[in-house]
Amino acid sequence: MQSLLRSCLVPLPIFVLGQPGLAKPTSLEVIPTALRIKVHVYNLAHALPATLGEAEKEASKIFGLAGVQLTWVDCSTDDGEVRIGQTCHPPFGSADLRLRLLPHRLAELRQTHPHSLGLALPCPATDGGCFVNVFYQRAEELATDGELGLPKVLGHAIAHEIGHLLLGSNAHSPVGIMRAKWGPEDLRRANRGNLLFGAKEAELIRAHVAVRMVQQGAQSTGSSQ
Repeated sequence: MQSLLRSCLVPLPIFVLGQPGLAKPTSLEVIPTALRIKVHVYNLAHALPATLGEAEKEASKIFGLAGVQLTWVDCSTDDGEVRIGQTCHPPFGSADLRLRLLPHRLAELRQTHPHSLGLALPCPATDGGCFVNVFYQRAEELATDGELGLPKVLGHAIAHEIGHLLLGSNAHSPVGIMRAKWGPEDLRRANRGNLLFGAKEAELIRAHVAVRMVQQGAQSTGSSQ
């Protein structure tokens, strides 16, 4: 259980932030890139399409500033059932991720910290369809308690958890979006659009995505032979 908790984002109020010099932020300009991750979204929490769409834009912007494109595939119908189709079911490539927005009853089954917003399960680069979980009700609660709207909270939580999937469960940073505990200043930065990956984190993310894309290409070549 302790290993699971390390990959969770816990938005508890904390007023003593890390030293800013430890994590230089990424540029505020989107980096042109061919690096791409496809995110298959399973909206089990019945989030409104408009809310989810804005959250996806937030996460895409954060990753775009780190030099990686996110593309989104809607894999849930209006009643929460998973769509039947090749893009939403195995086999998945190494550069395909699966995002589950979990309702309260499913979030509780994960045995995480009661205030954590998500959980990314460890997943080697050779595996396809790795899972990222975001707890929708907890994102709603944080949005209600502060000035940050739900789409921004949800988008930043999604980016944080995808970051864990690529960087590892122990990848928390003293500052920035990979910070384990978000305090009031972090939420203000998120509202201004500058709660981001650090420069080193962005470099590592690009390297990991490149490995996944190469692996996926090798998988595709192998399956076609």
